[in-house]
Amino acid sequence: MSQAIPNRWKIKTGLNGDFIFKGITVIFAFSILAILFLMIYEMVNQSLPSMAKSGWRFITGQNWDAVQEDFGALPYIYGSVVSSVLALALATPLSVGSAVFITEIAPKKWAPW
Repeated sequence: MSQAIPNRWKIKTGLNGDFIFKGITVIFAFSILAILFLMIYEMVNQSLPSMAKSGWRFITGQNWDAVQEDFGALPYIYGSVVSSVLALALATPLSVGSAVFITEIAPKKWAPW
């Protein structure tokens, strides 16, 4: 049998903290998606002149000659991907090891640090 909630703990209005928090969370979640789509739109919109002139050669080309207006971004894209993969390869074992140490091995007084 459940106990009755005292009157002082009952919410007298229709709005409560959980409802407001849920609404704010939903707004922020959809704003992230809206910002993502806005970023994609702007990047595509701003790159259309370059894509019309160079086509896919911009992505697959390796030359970067501003005088001849021959641009290729493949070395830069490759370098970004390789450096990101290396960063993840180095950071993942360290972060997993830190998490295991904090949750399983470290004394309880060290865990908050």
